[in-house]
Amino acid sequence: MPTVTATNSQAITDLVQSGEALYGTIAGRALSENGQKISNGITSLFDGLFPQAQQKVSFDIEGVFTGATKTLEGIDEAIVAAKTKVAAATSSTTPETPAPSSTATEATPVSGGGGSGSATTGA
Repeated sequence: MPTVTATNSQAITDLVQSGEALYGTIAGRALSENGQKISNGITSLFDGLFPQAQQKVSFDIEGVFTGATKTLEGIDEAIVAAKTKVAAATSSTTPETPAPSSTATEATPVSGGGGSGSATTGA
């Protein structure tokens, strides 16, 4: 009777959890209870099939899943940062709006003074 050695890998579980986190970030809510049950069932199925799939491919499938997980985590982090940046920019832009207008007004006379400086250059 052949012995089958199964190596448990967290690659599938980590990938699914990263996908769920990304969904939560984009949707603004977690999976529903039924959605979580379905996700857990599919994850368990693929975790069980992973050792067999790993033996049948000629590349590092665990590395591929780990890279995909990191990609999803990076996208999630970027979306969180973008949402945070928008909120921060909105609150800080409003008070600063009058300051650039007065600065632009002051800049106009300075450029007029540059004309007299060019006469000095011509001399």
